[in-house]
Amino acid sequence: MEVSHDKVKKLRLDNGWTQDQLARVAGLGYGTIQRIERDGRCSLDSKMALSSALGVSYLDLSSEGTNLLDRLFSIRIVLDGAGNYKSVKANDPELLQVPKNQIWGKNCAELLPPELSDQTLKAIADLKSGVESIEFDYSLTVSAEPHFSELR
Repeated sequence: MEVSHDKVKKLRLDNGWTQDQLARVAGLGYGTIQRIERDGRCSLDSKMALSSALGVSYLDLSSEGTNLLDRLFSIRIVLDGAGNYKSVKANDPELLQVPKNQIWGKNCAELLPPELSDQTLKAIADLKSGVESIEFDYSLTVSAEPHFSELR
């Protein structure tokens, strides 16, 4: 199976991880990460482990074309089942207004206004209970020198 070694390396660096850190998070060997970043060869199991660790669909790791979601959204956030940030991706890093490493791993209740975090956690619970699709929009207005703590 092939993956885009450039995409894997970019996603790893976007998370601020070394190859060894990615290997530990993904449950893979250090040599496996080195081989994937060198030539893009891996098993389906490794591809799935990487996609989970990096917070992206396994399709995002493919070497064909640009992901449609990346073209559609300025900021894409992946949360786990408890509302913790697994992946934060911004087409323009200035849009985040804080370093990604200050977001990754935190719970949405820590960073978002209560109304939005409640809505987000309810959506996660609904999805876990079998609801197939959830959609909601929310806009945040930020000042010229915002900090996430000011968004609350």
